[in-house]
Amino acid sequence: MSKMSNGNYAIANFSGTGQTGVRIHAPDGAFLRLLSGVTGNRGVYELPSGNFLTTNGAGLHELDTNGTLVRTILLSANLQYINLVDLATTSIDEPDPIPSSITLLQNYPNPFNPATTIEYHLPAATHVTLKVVDLLGREVATLVNERQQAGVYKTPFDAGRLTSGVYFYRLQAGNSVQTRRLVLLK
Repeated sequence: MSKMSNGNYAIANFSGTGQTGVRIHAPDGAFLRLLSGVTGNRGVYELPSGNFLTTNGAGLHELDTNGTLVRTILLSANLQYINLVDLATTSIDEPDPIPSSITLLQNYPNPFNPATTIEYHLPAATHVTLKVVDLLGREVATLVNERQQAGVYKTPFDAGRLTSGVYFYRLQAGNSVQTRRLVLLK
């Protein structure tokens, strides 16, 4: 159901003989008309033009004020309701692009005390290990040891229990091994 700009209500009506479509009702509930250009309706929203967006088991459609199908916006999608989003108060994050190569970035901050962040990029799903070792190559922490999907990862590292000094972090992703240096200053 959607309140229209003129105060009436547009109601998506899913079923009922001769009643399926977008039903227009007055504020007092009185039935005014049926827009039946699309049936099996589940959601409805009045556009600024006065036309309507409506959803059903087949997709997302636009109807004019007479109920005539103007266009099908999305087909082969079993859609339910229409939820409004206020773009003035809602940020929309673009998905991160898939990286083109395995990359291990320099930790930040560096030098650090006692926490830092290690970022790496994966172009495809693979098993990943991310370990921290001391100057003699002894493992002091395993930060990641799992299969991960393609994407950008940021892993925190808290070295509060370690002594000041130079350490290395090593990323092994598939056949790729990359190592960088980090400095802990307490």
